Amino acid sequence: MRVAIVDGYTDEPAGLGVPPYLGTHPRYAYGAARAAGASEVRYVPIERVREGKVDLDRFDVVVGICGVHTPGRYLGAEPADLSEMLEILRGTDAITVLGGPAAQSGHGRIGGEPPETEIEGVDLVATGDVEAVVHDLVREGSPEAVDPERERTIEELREYAVKGAPAAREHVDYPDAVIAELETYRGCPRYLTGGCSFCTEVPRYGKPEFRPPEHVIEEVKALYRVGVRHFRLGRQPCIYSYLARGIGETERPRPNPEALRRLLRGINAVAPDLLTLHVDNANPAVIAEHPEESREVTKLLVRYGTPGNVLAFGIETFDERVAKRNNLNVRSREEAFRAVRVVTSIGRIRGWNGLPYVLPGINLVCGLIGEDRERYRTDERALRELVERGLVVRRINVRNVVPFPGTEMERHGTRWLERNRKRAVAFKRFVREEIDPKLLRRVAPKGTVLRRLRVEPRKPEFARQIGSYPIACRLVAERRPGEWIDGLVVGHGARSVEVVPLPIRREDGPDTLARLPGVGRKEALDAFLRGRRPRVPYALPGWFEL
Repeated sequence: MRVAIVDGYTDEPAGLGVPPYLGTHPRYAYGAARAAGASEVRYVPIERVREGKVDLDRFDVVVGICGVHTPGRYLGAEPADLSEMLEILRGTDAITVLGGPAAQSGHGRIGGEPPETEIEGVDLVATGDVEAVVHDLVREGSPEAVDPERERTIEELREYAVKGAPAAREHVDYPDAVIAELETYRGCPRYLTGGCSFCTEVPRYGKPEFRPPEHVIEEVKALYRVGVRHFRLGRQPCIYSYLARGIGETERPRPNPEALRRLLRGINAVAPDLLTLHVDNANPAVIAEHPEESREVTKLLVRYGTPGNVLAFGIETFDERVAKRNNLNVRSREEAFRAVRVVTSIGRIRGWNGLPYVLPGINLVCGLIGEDRERYRTDERALRELVERGLVVRRINVRNVVPFPGTEMERHGTRWLERNRKRAVAFKRFVREEIDPKLLRRVAPKGTVLRRLRVEPRKPEFARQIGSYPIACRLVAERRPGEWIDGLVVGHGARSVEVVPLPIRREDGPDTLARLPGVGRKEALDAFLRGRRPRVPYALPGWFEL
């Protein structure tokens, strides 16, 4: 049986899959088809289908994976929406399967709608795990013999993850820039009280199901063997709660530094020349409750990880009334600030690529149950205080709530967001204009040299490092799409920095030279005409090709 896995790209609160990321859903489905004995398995990025470079009719099974649950703008690629993916699947005579977030809990750029209301003409809608469904379909050969709600076991995933590694070779950013998303566990330690009002993790998975460190290490080893050098432990609600003590007894389990040491050290052992090892989500309430263990974990992220790492803190709001009503992680401003200080006290040291090793990011959600004008005033005061205290935060992400099926928020819909829409818009503008630029100047001040920037193949006016939430760097001189450069920070926007690409080339002209610190237009023009370095009171090793 010949199987094609069409990756329409996914973006979830606990899992990235838009290029340069290679998500878990398509990779595990690829491995499941191989494990079931498929004669041929192809990973097909959606761009290949759009360009007409792949004939899907020659496959016996076509699996489409898509679903964006955290709407935003993407530099790396354009994710497929449900209608596009359904058009692809309906256009082939193969047995068709729809998987990923679109099949599980909603679809499209806003999500939240039960998928069965719009999905027709597809043989199987994998409301369970798409990898388990694909495995059973290849083995049985008939959609009627497959349970679309089946979920895979940890042992099954162990095999799928290793056998799915070759999918990376067909990724659009292979080999230099593809970054593999890795799952450490799913489910949430806060399942005891149902989790946050908008959370999909608790209704779907409940109690955490941890993957042993050895399983993840085997997966990294397989990916490393096929040429992947960038990795991200992103598929979990809280990396500090990995194999933590007290799961099932408390919502704030005690971190287990030894388990994370085994995991991170093991990854480094099997991938000795890795270029990126980042993580994603962290529960600030766990960090604030257990500062000593959390400092040990942060030290491990510095020792075994790579700089530029970002821990996404799901604070959602600083308003204690609204936090309690929505059963949020953090219930006070001081608790949130305490978690920020624990991480930055160790992680703010700068690494080889020009950025601090690990910093917190803050996620805020608009449209929470019970919010009002005071909620937004409280959040504004908290963010101003954060800046005044000199705390360093890599990013602040403000998004609108999505009422997914199965969550408490489903009963309320977007009612609270509609009531406060103007306030939400004004708050987002406040964050972008007054807070973000100040924090970005602390993370990457003028004169910082950012190493290993990749010029975006699809938007070459920008370049970024590979990793978690990389800073968008607007280039002041043109470079080839996909080229690797260094960049000197010379200006700041709300969420991006301006950089002079290094080395400076003669075709960049004197205007680029004039952007260097301490170089005026007259000195830049003279240096350009004479083909020499400008006279400045600091070293400029390897910065010029004049």
